[in-house]
Amino acid sequence: MTVPWWKMACVNQPPGPRSVDLTIARISEATDRLIESASALADGQLRDPSLLPGWSRGHVLTHLARNADGLSNLLIWARTGVETPQYTSRDDRDAQIEEGSGRPAASFLPRHGWPRSGGCADRRIRAGTR
Repeated sequence: MTVPWWKMACVNQPPGPRSVDLTIARISEATDRLIESASALADGQLRDPSLLPGWSRGHVLTHLARNADGLSNLLIWARTGVETPQYTSRDDRDAQIEEGSGRPAASFLPRHGWPRSGGCADRRIRAGTR
C-alpha cells in the first residue's frame, strides 16, 4: 500500500539532531520521487501546460530547481550568519524560471545540474558554503 504524500511529509519527532537527519532523509526521498517522475517526461511534454495558470511543466521544474538553490542560500545564511538572500531579486527569479522553462528534459536530471537534496546541496548546507 502506498502512503499518501501528505502523510510522508509529517515529522512527529521532537527537534534535535535526529529530527534534522530524518527531515533531510525525507527530503531526499521526495527528491528521488520527483526526479523519477521528471525523468519520464519527453521534451515536448515539458512544454505542456501544468496545473498552474500560465506555467508549463518546464516552468514548474525550473522553479523547483531554482527554489532549492534559493533555500540552500537561506540555510547557509542561517548557519554562517553571512547574508545570503534566497534570490538576488524577484525579477531575476522570474527571469531564471522563464529562461529555464525551455530547456531539454535531460537538463533536469541530476547529472545536468538538478539539485539532489541528499547529495552536494546537503554537504554545502552542513559546511556553510555555496
